[in-house]
Amino acid sequence: MPTPPYTPFNTERAFKPIAGVTRYIGIEGGSFFDAILRGFFGYNPPMVWPATTASTNKTQMLELTAIREPTLPRGFGGRLLHLRTPLGLATIKSGPQGLVAQLE
Repeated sequence: MPTPPYTPFNTERAFKPIAGVTRYIGIEGGSFFDAILRGFFGYNPPMVWPATTASTNKTQMLELTAIREPTLPRGFGGRLLHLRTPLGLATIKSGPQGLVAQLE
């Protein structure tokens, strides 16, 4: 809460990642990478990947199933290299037109 007592859930159980410190959210080390992966590069894979066949264009399947809002510009230019996916290693590029995913 923006005003005292600042902790509106005093009677609720809290997750305590550090001894002696009460926090209501986790402090996982992977959350920074998750923010980059999902927020900046839009990689949000499905829990279960669709089946692939020999005629399936795997790069197109990667963009359609795992990249969130690929046409939305992210405000920076950059590349995420060697991302391991069930379809193989991939590179995601961010630019003025949004995101482009390519299998390596």
